[in-house]
Amino acid sequence: MLILYYIMAFLEGILVMSFELIVARILTPHYGGSIYVLTSVLGITMFSLFLGYLIGAELVKYNNYYLSELFLVIASSCLILLNFISDGLIKITIDLPLILGSVLAVFSLLGLPLIILGAISPMLVETISNLKIKSGEASGKIFGISTLGGISITFILGLVLIPFHGIIKSIYYIGVPSLLISILIYFISNYGSLKSKLLNIAIVTICSIGVLNALKVNENLNSSTFNTIYQSDGLMGRLEVRDKGDNVRFLTNNGSIQSKIAKNSNSSLLLYTHVIGTLGAFVPYIERENALLVGLAGGSIIQELKSLNYKNIVAVDIDRRANHVAREYFGIENDSYVFVEDDGRHFLESQKEKYNLIIIDVSLGEQQPYHLFTEEAFQIYYNRLTDNGLLLVNIIDVTDNTKLKVTNNIGNSMYSQGFTTRLLKDFYPIGMFKPTDVEYHLHERILIGTKNSGNLIRPEFEQLSPCCKQMGFSHSLVNHFEQHTYLKNGVEGEVYVDDLPIMEFDNYKKEQLFRQLKELKN
Repeated sequence: MLILYYIMAFLEGILVMSFELIVARILTPHYGGSIYVLTSVLGITMFSLFLGYLIGAELVKYNNYYLSELFLVIASSCLILLNFISDGLIKITIDLPLILGSVLAVFSLLGLPLIILGAISPMLVETISNLKIKSGEASGKIFGISTLGGISITFILGLVLIPFHGIIKSIYYIGVPSLLISILIYFISNYGSLKSKLLNIAIVTICSIGVLNALKVNENLNSSTFNTIYQSDGLMGRLEVRDKGDNVRFLTNNGSIQSKIAKNSNSSLLLYTHVIGTLGAFVPYIERENALLVGLAGGSIIQELKSLNYKNIVAVDIDRRANHVAREYFGIENDSYVFVEDDGRHFLESQKEKYNLIIIDVSLGEQQPYHLFTEEAFQIYYNRLTDNGLLLVNIIDVTDNTKLKVTNNIGNSMYSQGFTTRLLKDFYPIGMFKPTDVEYHLHERILIGTKNSGNLIRPEFEQLSPCCKQMGFSHSLVNHFEQHTYLKNGVEGEVYVDDLPIMEFDNYKKEQLFRQLKELKN
């Protein structure tokens, strides 16, 4: 029987880490991937295991350690149920404040199974101690084997299952074998009669069906106006490509629009991409050699850069799916750019190439990865930019200029590293959005950084891309650049640094507003 107990310990470690990783990914589309969600997941994980260890220790006192086999069956069942009950539980907590809502959502999904799993370890230690193995040796082996199981599934989930198969399939790939093995171990164990074991399994099954019926939410991904043609769950969120009508195609990540094109021309319907295209024309025509785009999305900015005659375009994105989506669904030609799967900052640190244009476009709804916006990051961008080069930073921030805390602090971080920094004024026409639209309160804000004095060379009209030539805003921006920008050289505020994730805290109110508006609109 000793080998069975070691298998149980290994399986317990697998289930603990599976719950932790999978629940974090399930909550990201609804609560974001900020430090608050990460803290909730880690904190609830440790608290639940703490309660489980105490419960397990109490059960051992009363010689109930034989329950470990049944607990493993229940925990495996809970993992499979995540597919069905997560939407219902999230709907209960989604309207609460971000921190409270995320804590309650995490506890509702993680609490019970991790308490059960935590109780297993003390019972296993007691069980094998009764086999004449010293308690220290028993606890060391149980916790060591459990940890090994957790390590194994962490790499398998993070590097293989979730990136290539998505969250739903990953749950089944782990949950179903775990449940079958747990049931097998339960029935071949020496504790209890066959009748009592069958009764316990029946009770677990009935309870699972009851929970399923109470909380299952049938989500219809396709509405009458949208047709989902691609969907993928991964570590970087849920990617979806949707068509609206005959000629509009969207790319969304966790429900936030990343790209929007007219299918008949593959031309972007998002104004900010054309604004970036117009700004890219301020790099002298003869110097448009190397361009770097950090954050690919559907590749609309690639189209703009090709039209501007940039010869060597590199697109860096940490999510490999973006490359597939851009080429397969958004008409980006294979030879238009070189794709690199990497973090943008790491990529620039690891090579010495200089670029005439660097574009940082990695906003996902209300979130931005803060390590790309610290003064240490801007020092790297500065060193990788040619003397007449241009740095464009696109972020999502509030439309109220008096509350641009994040934008101002990023501008300060740019300025601290030698950039002459300007903020482009709001380029969306007045009245374009309704007060109920997310974009009315939050949308793109573009910072412009140069290494020289900031007096950019005005491009000639014929140097603009074909689509930008037809836009009145592009003409006005080219001819009256200073009137369309604010100088952001050392304004009031802070400088973001690697050591402190201040940007995460500055984003808190913005995240709350974004979630409230998105849920209201949905």
